[in-house]
Parts: sequence; structure tokens; C-alpha cells
Amino acid sequence: MYQSSPPVSYPPSPPPSPLCIYFIILFICGNYILLNVFLAIAVDNLADAESLTSAQKEEEEAKERKKLARLASPEKRQDNEKPPIEEKKSEKIELKSITSDGETNTATKINMDDCCGDENEEKNPYPVNDYIGDEDEDEPEMPVGPRPRPLSDIQLKEKAIPMPEARAFFIFSHTNKFRVLCHKIVNHNIFTNLILFFILLSSISLAAEDPVKNDSFRNQILGYADHVFTGLFTIEIILKMTAYGAFLHKGSFCRNYFNILDLVVVSVSLISSGIQWIEYFLSSGGWSSAINVVKILRVLRVLRPLRAINRAKGLKHVVQCVFVAIRTIGNIVIVTTLLQFMFACIGVQLFKGKFSYCSDSSKQTQAECRGFYIMYKDGDVGLCSCL
Repeated sequence: MYQSSPPVSYPPSPPPSPLCIYFIILFICGNYILLNVFLAIAVDNLADAESLTSAQKEEEEAKERKKLARLASPEKRQDNEKPPIEEKKSEKIELKSITSDGETNTATKINMDDCCGDENEEKNPYPVNDYIGDEDEDEPEMPVGPRPRPLSDIQLKEKAIPMPEARAFFIFSHTNKFRVLCHKIVNHNIFTNLILFFILLSSISLAAEDPVKNDSFRNQILGYADHVFTGLFTIEIILKMTAYGAFLHKGSFCRNYFNILDLVVVSVSLISSGIQWIEYFLSSGGWSSAINVVKILRVLRVLRPLRAINRAKGLKHVVQCVFVAIRTIGNIVIVTTLLQFMFACIGVQLFKGKFSYCSDSSKQTQAECRGFYIMYKDGDVGLCSCL
């Protein structure tokens, strides 16, 4: 009768440690909750600072306009041109109090002009302050309610970027009808939302391409769609350059880093589209191998979703917050290094020589991890020294 070998028994695995719950909570709270909270606070503070700066500028401009209006008013001019009024002798009445002894005390003098004023004086029903600036102007307007709201909660109306007075492409002046029309188009909400929608569609088309079968029907349709998106984005760049100019004067299109990113992405798309057409016409010759090397530029089309940063205000705040945080990374690295060095020294002093492991994975405790080693001299089994 066949008898199988006895099964090999393995030591039971230890039960899961309750410390795993601590690390799970630490990972979830630290990586997902606290990090997002800190990032949200930083973005909100950056948005508040930007809104506060624009609100302060508008408030200062309003104050200047009010001051100029008061200086230009005829009543103020007349008040400023009046000669100094001569001091009038004020009539004073002495009130004497008689004591019980019959003596009079010192008199109390009352100025009648201060109390009653001049009867013939014409009073202005709308008095004007003596100072040009009112006291109310220095106090910021607080929102009415039980709790003031932060500036990020207040929806401030975004103003369109004004058109520079310099010529665009040395041809179109700031009064040119075509340039004014381009400025209206690029600042319209419908145009901005359409471009954002096309950016989303082009990003989806990039993700839907088949990387294995380049000549598949799906890739052909997506290739035609890519040409359409490239043409639309090129028209957008041309309209904006016509409205604001290229790069020579202040306020032009290329003076903004986000616009430069848009220009680079669209230029790469144009180059890749041109390479496809050149490859199509020269595929019969020996140009195909050289063109395949240049096709690596098509990889840069993945930067196309970054164009949405310039259209979404929240994404722009996040990017600005990241750049602001990069400036303080050096200090953070120094502090982190000092903390790690401090705890490393403490760990070495407390746990030196106490961390060990067993070479036999079947042993679980230090008491079980006991054995002896056989050493053979010169490979001779007869001569051995057991340690």
C-alpha cells in the first residue's frame, strides 16, 4: 500500500499586529486629509491676497477721484480763496455768585458768539468737511452680517485685460476695427468656454489613441480630430496676438508665462501635424527613417492639458501656490535634515546592538534561533571544527 510522505509543517504565521490600525489611520489622515487641508489653506490665502490687492487698488483709485472732484468743485474754490476772518470781540457775560457772607466770587465768563453764533450768518444746509479726505474713506467697508466673509467667498467680477496702445505686428493700431473685434472675441465668455471644452476633448483624444496599432481605424479618426483641434488652437493664438501684440511692447501676448506655454504646445502640435503630412508624401523615398526620429516631438502633445491652467482661475492659483512654495523648500529641507539627524542620533544611542534577525525564517523568537555551525578545513569532511 502506497504511503505518502508526511506533510511538511510550517510554523503558524503570527497574528496581525494592532499597530497596523495606527499606520492606516496615520496614512489616511496624513496623506489625504492634512495635506489637502494645508493645500486648500494655501490656495485660499493666495486667492485672498490677490483679491485684496485688486480691491485695495480700486479703493485707492476711488479715493483719488473723490479728492480731485472735491478740489475741482466751485464751493471748495471759494472757501480756499476767502481771506482770513478778522477776530471779533466777543461779548462776555460775567456771572457772579453771591455767597452767604455777601461777598462775590470770581466771575464765570461765557462767550455768546460760541453759544448762539451770528444771526446774520448764512448756514449751509449741506455742510462740507474742512478736510479734503473724509474720515469714512479710511475705514474699509465691512460686509453686513453676523460674521464677515473672506474675500475668496465674494465673487468679484473679472475685468477684461485692456488692449495695449502699441501696434500689433506693426500694422494694427489700437483703434483698428479688426483688432477691436479680436479683443472682444478673445475676452468673451463663450469663446473662453469653447476653448476650454476643446482642450478637454483633445486631452481625451490623446488618452484614447491605440499605441500598438498605429494604422487602426480609431487612430485615423483621432488623427483627423487632432488636426482640427490644432487648427482651432492656432486660430486662438493668432486672435490673441492680434489683440495684444506679439512680444515687443508691455502687455503683449508673450509677456505672460502661461501664454508662452500655450504657444509652445500649439507650436509642437503644428510641427507634429506637418511631420505627418511630410511623411505621407515622402514615405516612398528614404526619408521615412529620418522622419520617424523627429516623430518623438509628438510626445510633447501630452502638455496640451496644461493649457487649461490659463483658463481656470482655481488651477492658476494652485500653480502659483506651488511656485511660491518652491522658494521655501530650501528652508524646509534644512529643518527636515536637522530633525532626522537628531532622531537618528537618539535611535543609535538607545537601540545600538539590539536589532538582529534570524537567518532561519522558520524561527520566530530569539530563544528558538539557536544553532551550531560546522566548518570543514580544506574541504575535508573528516577534519571539522564544530563551533
